Amino acid sequence: MKKLTLFIFLFLGIFAFSQSHTLVIVNNTGLDAVGRLITASRTTPGGPAMFAFPNPPYGTFTVPSGQTADYDHFDTTGGSSVSFPIPGWNIINNPNPAYNGPQAYNSPAVSSMTTLNEWAGFLFNLVDPATGDSIDSFAIGNPAIAANASFVVYTNQLGTNTGIPVEWAYVGSIVYLFIG
Repeated sequence: MKKLTLFIFLFLGIFAFSQSHTLVIVNNTGLDAVGRLITASRTTPGGPAMFAFPNPPYGTFTVPSGQTADYDHFDTTGGSSVSFPIPGWNIINNPNPAYNGPQAYNSPAVSSMTTLNEWAGFLFNLVDPATGDSIDSFAIGNPAIAANASFVVYTNQLGTNTGIPVEWAYVGSIVYLFIG
């Protein structure tokens, strides 16, 4: 009986401290959202953080105009079923120094982050896909989690130049980033 109780508490502990949200980015504009997608420690200021690699064919992390990106877990972001795959993550401040630096999306280093981190935010510009001109800037996400990586983000913003609304919202186990 003791083993069963210990197993249940161990399972609940792992579940309680694992990455708990799917991220869905919905870009309802005619502009590309181009910037830095960030994860950060859910509890520790200055704790581990990750920055998404550029998703090919783009030179930076990009959600194209009129498109939706959907990410279940950090270590599945580069899978073939993902609309806009993230091939890897740059990890900083990991408690295991061997895991710091660039890592493939499915590496043990990224998998270990699922117990430490949560989606923190997206610092991005809306860019005209035809000209490459930046039209507006946003810093959107979860303020408490992003602060652990020393970033200031907001849960909603209105574009200074475009008037486009942007919102970071939790609906059950899904984090939605609505652009437009």
